[in-house]
Amino acid sequence: MKNIATSASLFVLTLSVAFTGCLGSGKEPMEYVQGVVTMNNAPVEGATVTFTPKSANGGTVAAGKTDATGTYKLNSATGKSGAGTKPGDYIVTIKKLEKYKLDKPTVDSYGNPITEGLRNSLPEKYAGGKSTPLTATVVSGKNTCDFKLE
Repeated sequence: MKNIATSASLFVLTLSVAFTGCLGSGKEPMEYVQGVVTMNNAPVEGATVTFTPKSANGGTVAAGKTDATGTYKLNSATGKSGAGTKPGDYIVTIKKLEKYKLDKPTVDSYGNPITEGLRNSLPEKYAGGKSTPLTATVVSGKNTCDFKLE
């Protein structure tokens, strides 16, 4: 009976260690990231700036929206608002989706009229992960990553 109790205790201890290792401490470092987006030297308002890790284990996807001054602050899906992201190398995409009137209205699958669409008002080269020339490296501490679009 003593062997069964010892084996059971050892099993519970092993599971505890395994789960702790898988879940982590929940306190991975999140670094503050902000910056300004401009196009032709003017601030870009209403754009979404997205940081995507270059490698699968190199960071956390994070995004922020620019204000009237073109300033953004990254918010991570795993952190609180303004928390930033983990240190690492990132591919950066920037899009500004705006509504526009369709030349020829259409209907959706339920028969509802569609009179507006969404389009990116910034150059497409900044919108895609494979086409964007923008990158950033996030390090420990506060990070400022400005982007001048052409």
